Amino acid sequence: MIKINNIRKALSEFNALIYSDPIQGRTGDVDGTVFAMNKPISPGTECDIGWTEEGDCSGSIHPSDVIEPIIDDDIDPIIEHGAIADDQVPLLGDTDEQKMLQNIKESGTDALGYYRSFHITGRQWGVFITCSGVQYMAKQFSSLHLSRDVALKNAFQLILSHELFHFAVDYALSQLEIILRQPLWSPSKGSLLAKNPKYLLSEEKMANAYMMRRARTGRYDLKIPGKMDCLKRFIKKQPLGYCDALGVTYKSFDDGLSGLGIDLISEARNGGAIIPSPGLEGFSFDWPNIFQHSPQVDWRYCPIFLVDDTKQLLNQLPDSYISAFAYIDSIEEPPKFQKKLSKLPSKIRKKWSQLKSDISIGIRTRDNFKKWPPGGRDMWSVRVGSFRAHLWYDRVLQKWTAAGIGNHKEMGHG
Repeated sequence: MIKINNIRKALSEFNALIYSDPIQGRTGDVDGTVFAMNKPISPGTECDIGWTEEGDCSGSIHPSDVIEPIIDDDIDPIIEHGAIADDQVPLLGDTDEQKMLQNIKESGTDALGYYRSFHITGRQWGVFITCSGVQYMAKQFSSLHLSRDVALKNAFQLILSHELFHFAVDYALSQLEIILRQPLWSPSKGSLLAKNPKYLLSEEKMANAYMMRRARTGRYDLKIPGKMDCLKRFIKKQPLGYCDALGVTYKSFDDGLSGLGIDLISEARNGGAIIPSPGLEGFSFDWPNIFQHSPQVDWRYCPIFLVDDTKQLLNQLPDSYISAFAYIDSIEEPPKFQKKLSKLPSKIRKKWSQLKSDISIGIRTRDNFKKWPPGGRDMWSVRVGSFRAHLWYDRVLQKWTAAGIGNHKEMGHG
């Protein structure tokens, strides 16, 4: 994939960016504190109320702008919630739950979170997941008697998968826009304004289908027996388009993507886009690869936020807990640690450097990042190749320090 910052510069050359979303109400105006869950690759410069870009707008995209893709199927951002006394999923009040159910009947999975396009310059773009949405989704697994931690992790990852598919659609359209030098995203949204519902049925169908697909694959710790049955019951409650995902099979998934691509181009034409190539509206065009969904949508390029809209989930966590543990921006290395590191094989030193780079974007499952109680309540352990490193988190200064590194036996892991 190409860095989004560079894509936006290229799109600005032919007015493919707009200041506000033409379809209000589907890109979120949820009240609550917003926590950044990751630090996307080359996100640009963020501010509290919008997005600014610095430098020239040449729009040129170079090979150096392309980052190595995710090749593993189980690399997802990992969200730790920490231990609390009550292991039950926090409950929404009866009124809130009924309101959420009604919203789901109208807006499907997007009632639990939303994606705001990077084509919009006046607001922060990215995936936004609400705490109430995570709570509601977690409750769908109540019959499985999961622990609070497992239920919340599953809920978060499922909502994230649906919203990341919208990012994949956004990205796919941007690539065609740059090739054609023609806005497509804005005209397609303009076409939907005159319709009811004001969303593309095939896009929501495939977003839910992708969510189901990710539920079957991905992280080993999220593969729970019975989860798919619960998810299907949840999708069955949803409106037209969303509920149609139940008819998408593994074999028909690519055909569904092709149908979505054709619909996107059709909506863009209806919205006034002049598209010279008729080949885009046929099944012979390679739409499945345009969406770059396999083995998964690359979340590293997309900002992910958690919106505290309930005060029931986040108020149980220590201050800055979530924002601190979704990614680690920097790690201080004391002289003692540096001396030990310098004596290790060059392969391990390289692994340590790569780990620091990776987790500055997001902590992944493969990092095996976990609490290390023998070191105290703020000591954590992370995999460094065949070795382990211990990291200490200073809650007051909100910074990380490397406390030690060595093989499993040296670090007390057996």
